[in-house]
Amino acid sequence: MTRWSHHEDSNTQSQMHSAYLYQKFRMVGKLIGFMYRLCKKHFHVVQDSDESSAVAMYGQEETVTNSDLLFDLSAFKAHKQGKVTQEAKRIMQLQPRERTEKELYHVQVALRNIESIACYPAHMHRKLAEVGDRKSVV
Repeated sequence: MTRWSHHEDSNTQSQMHSAYLYQKFRMVGKLIGFMYRLCKKHFHVVQDSDESSAVAMYGQEETVTNSDLLFDLSAFKAHKQGKVTQEAKRIMQLQPRERTEKELYHVQVALRNIESIACYPAHMHRKLAEVGDRKSVV
């Protein structure tokens, strides 16, 4: 291998690397241009939407203005949880050592109606039924 051929190989590699970087730069530029046009189109649609298009798009019945939100607020409101029966409340007022197995099971089933407690496993429901009081659960 001569001294010149080694120089030509590194020059060829350098040119290939430059071409690769140029292609990558062009791709990123195209992506940025696409995202810019997409955002511009979205904001244009939001600003120029009238009542009929908003009703068709979002299913809203009220008059939609530019300041209105584009999502349903009711999806973020707290839902009312299931109610605990009077019998379960009575059992929870008893001292933990006074509760029978049948009463513990009744409270355990009643706790499944409370959404914030229902997400826990059954053994935790059992522990709450055994040692919990009415104020800590209901």
